[in-house]
Amino acid sequence: MCSCGAKRPETSGSTTKPPAAKAKCPLIPEGCEYLNKPHTVEAPKKNFDKIRSKATADKGKPGKHKFPGDNKESDAIIHEVEVKGRKVKVIMPKNPPKGKHTPSIDQVAEGLGTVPGEQLDSFDQVVVSPNQNPDDAYWAKEYNTPNFSSAATGGKNGVTFYPKKTPWSQEFVDSTMIHEGGHTYSQKLWKDDKKKKEWEDAIKSDPKSPSKYADSSVGEDFSESLVMYSLSKGTKCEAAAKAQYPKRYEILDGMFKK
Repeated sequence: MCSCGAKRPETSGSTTKPPAAKAKCPLIPEGCEYLNKPHTVEAPKKNFDKIRSKATADKGKPGKHKFPGDNKESDAIIHEVEVKGRKVKVIMPKNPPKGKHTPSIDQVAEGLGTVPGEQLDSFDQVVVSPNQNPDDAYWAKEYNTPNFSSAATGGKNGVTFYPKKTPWSQEFVDSTMIHEGGHTYSQKLWKDDKKKKEWEDAIKSDPKSPSKYADSSVGEDFSESLVMYSLSKGTKCEAAAKAQYPKRYEILDGMFKK
């Protein structure tokens, strides 16, 4: 295990016992700062552009959809995005929320272009909701965070984005798509208890977690690891990432063989 930062040496009376030698932490290359355990794994748009595949959205067709928090269906625009040889349904509200911001269809399509193909296979759809997440009150209490507001969630059917007070940047759409899609992916993947246990063992084995938010749960760790893995794979950041998260990368390399 690497040792980052100074720690107090063990002492006994007036005699100081030097700490046991530990492996040095690998140097993090410039442009790979997301490897230095941030609050959440984020990166500039140029980092996501390096891993982005072409994604094309059609013009969409009018339809109906029951958005989270609604009692009935409302007008929607149903799009289809072609990406990595796959087609993903994207449901947008016909009438966007006033005074708040949701991702555009082009931003959603671009975000889908950053998701690894095998993970993308777990998506049934992406929904852009005009409503706040109806479960926010629960999470505000759970996290002890008054006025908590979800940016997005991931579940068995795919990813749902919610309105924000500020405009969505492309890089935040990208990281959110991979992260929340990670919850969709893990729900299907971990139907096999052995695979979940394998990830839990990797958490115990690796020197640290990918972010502070990853420490919340096994599921958040997996989703944050997916963002980190997607950003680093095939780049100058990969070697440093593998040195810090060897077991996680061993598992993920097995999942994403392409």
